[in-house]
Amino acid sequence: MVLMPERHIMVQRRMSASPRSVWALYADTKNQPSALVPFKQAESMLTLEPDDHGTLATFSYRYVPRGGLIGRVTGPLIDRMLTATFTNMLASTDEAAQANG
Repeated sequence: MVLMPERHIMVQRRMSASPRSVWALYADTKNQPSALVPFKQAESMLTLEPDDHGTLATFSYRYVPRGGLIGRVTGPLIDRMLTATFTNMLASTDEAAQANG
């Protein structure tokens, strides 16, 4: 049996919107498990900190891939894809929070 190591991704973005307006976009959402995602387990955390006249947002994602050796080999590719997705998510959040004032 080969144990799959946990992988960790973290992205940050300085936003001009306030932490309150950023949090308002996330407060009523739920994470739903999906059979389509090739992970044994995953956990995310969003931290919002006041930063001058805005917010420093940090999104942290930890996951364990499925697939044994294939999961181990594809891990770096999945990391790059997820990093791009989470970076775009924070950029979209920044735009939406500014638009909502």
